[in-house]
Amino acid sequence: MLQFITYPKGDLSPVDQAEKAVEGGCAWIELASGETMEADARALVERFKGQDIFLILQDNVRLVDELRVHGVALSSADPKHVAETREALGAHAVIGVRVTSAEEAAALRAIDVDYIIYGVPADEEAALNAWKKFRLALDEAAVPFHAVASGDFSPSAAAALRAAGAAGVAVSVPIATAQDPANETRLYIEALKRE
Repeated sequence: MLQFITYPKGDLSPVDQAEKAVEGGCAWIELASGETMEADARALVERFKGQDIFLILQDNVRLVDELRVHGVALSSADPKHVAETREALGAHAVIGVRVTSAEEAAALRAIDVDYIIYGVPADEEAALNAWKKFRLALDEAAVPFHAVASGDFSPSAAAALRAAGAAGVAVSVPIATAQDPANETRLYIEALKRE
């Protein structure tokens, strides 16, 4: 599954980026933190009303609760913060947590986390090597979460990461800054389907 993360510094607004990604077939949008996040989140909730689009917000627990979007992606893997987020949002919310190691992920085992996000390099070979090492460490630590590979890698690298055990792939800049973001999104989705 492809997740698109908006890019606050892009030429297109985050709302336009998200709309283009959805036009290209992406159904999982993460709205990145930024100065216009609240207005953008409200606009996207309205824009995607009645559509089967999975919308999560980066770090803004209050806004997730207020707008009742699907969930939150946390930048901090601090177990106390993650547990407080789960308590604040309740069982219905989806919670993703960015981790930098299998050890950070293992520290969350007792918390109701839905998925973890692990950043890998843009280069395909380096991304695969980093991912395989991380995946092996997760398995050795018996970490139960779905793991998503995140980075600015190509469609072919996205497919290779998925084949190497990533539950999903998260991409931002290559789609957000593409000349045709909708078409770029299609390239990722087609590559993932071939995997």
